[in-house]
Amino acid sequence: MRGAEIAGGLVCGEDVTREPLEAIPARPTDLTAVLERVLIPALERSPCLVGFSGGRDSSGVLAVAVHAARRHGLPLPIPVTNRFPGSVDVDESDWQESVVRYLGLEEWARLDITDELDIVGPVAGPFLRRFGVVWPPNSHFLIPHLANAEGGALVTGVGGDELFIPSARRAARLLAREVRPSHGDLRIVAATLAPRAYQTRRQRTKLPRLPWLRPVAAEAWVDAVADIHVPGSLWWGRTVIDDWWRSRERLGLVQSLAAAAGEGVLVQHPFMHPEFLQAVAGAFWRTGFPSRKAAMDLLFGGLLPEAIRERTDKAAFFQPFVHRHSRAFIASWDGGGVDTELVDVDGLRRTWEEPMVDARSYALLQSAWLASLKARPETLTDAGAARTINSKVDD
Repeated sequence: MRGAEIAGGLVCGEDVTREPLEAIPARPTDLTAVLERVLIPALERSPCLVGFSGGRDSSGVLAVAVHAARRHGLPLPIPVTNRFPGSVDVDESDWQESVVRYLGLEEWARLDITDELDIVGPVAGPFLRRFGVVWPPNSHFLIPHLANAEGGALVTGVGGDELFIPSARRAARLLAREVRPSHGDLRIVAATLAPRAYQTRRQRTKLPRLPWLRPVAAEAWVDAVADIHVPGSLWWGRTVIDDWWRSRERLGLVQSLAAAAGEGVLVQHPFMHPEFLQAVAGAFWRTGFPSRKAAMDLLFGGLLPEAIRERTDKAAFFQPFVHRHSRAFIASWDGGGVDTELVDVDGLRRTWEEPMVDARSYALLQSAWLASLKARPETLTDAGAARTINSKVDD
């Protein structure tokens, strides 16, 4: 991550050296079979673990993996779950148990977590010392899953939100004749087809300013976020195989999670796999999935209980990341380790002292923590400067 990105908790832009994908003609009903094909290389390794929170995306991946394993005579994947006793906001145990029971799985790895996943805690600390600050700041979340995965595979549901949340592209739906025009639609179409600079200005008015950024940095952050919110194409499929495929956000996710796993484990994110993205773009080129539930029913109907497919809530995994290790560091923080041309130290301190720390400040907290290690050279092995991991990833 770059300095301004660390300050704003945001990864911007695209890897323009990476070629966009080409959409593959596909029917919506083909997509589950594509997911199966994508999962086979992971299922052929032993053990094959599936990161499973009980949410819709991880449940869907687990269901397809189980179905594919049974169909191809492969060992069943093993769901692995981080549990957080005492943290009500992240208690998904009822959902988890219903899915595992429905799928008929006997083996299930459940890890009880207290403060281990703190973003400067015992799991994150060695990772930060090795790689510096990466995107996303909670990339170490998977590390506990990997204790018994050497030589095997880990499958995640990362990337589902970016694909399955319905697009708010009224203009595309109008032009595709999926909806009937109504009063005011001409203005919507005109705004959507307007120059990018105009659309970015409109987005700016909807965005807050981060309270720990100095005014110039805050405005630059708003500009960057507004630009991200303007799609590169009217058509949804083009944004998937171009914008999302080449985005530094997606690449950061893939690369940092691969680094967390290490070289001995195949890490697979089927919702971000090129073959699946190409098929999704081909099947829903103009406007994307009509609704989150429609996506769940299409992909996982018959593989998951209806209650799971219809869920509208989602656990908020924030509390485990700012635990006693972060709180102790914040209490002793001397204001160092941040770029004061970008960051208002007093504003940042107030943010960190809130009961629920803004997740967009996590990268700053990690950066400041790493900088504090310089005063204790014996603890600093190979942290280096904050940077994006550039390890080669076959995605």
